[in-house]
Amino acid sequence: MQQSKKVRYIIVLFLLGVSVVALVGWNICVGTVRIPLTDIFASIRGEKIENSRILWDIRMPRTLAAMILGGALALAGYLLQTFFSQSDRRTVCVRNLFRCKNGGGTRHGISDGTGSKDHFLGIDCSGICQGQ
Repeated sequence: MQQSKKVRYIIVLFLLGVSVVALVGWNICVGTVRIPLTDIFASIRGEKIENSRILWDIRMPRTLAAMILGGALALAGYLLQTFFSQSDRRTVCVRNLFRCKNGGGTRHGISDGTGSKDHFLGIDCSGICQGQ
């Protein structure tokens, strides 16, 4: 049982890696000016191509930034899930994170600056978090 789970994880990780490489290639190639993969590889080898400025000044930094920021968001989501999980470690959402139920946490997270506990932008929110 444990061996099959390990093999499944390896297959999923491999497929995710292949999809990242394919999507990065697609992200660099597609745009207003299409750059073929052969031109990208030629530019990496140091050969002069027609659209090298577009490739190295616009598309490569954009792709690198997207990969870094996507990884950072994934890490932030993982850490939030880890820190705020109560009993079940597999939950994505914690029901009583702000001591409210059914969406009442939005009142705690967003404030209109008036300091009113039961109103947000003139809207009565007392029924959202009853008894809080």
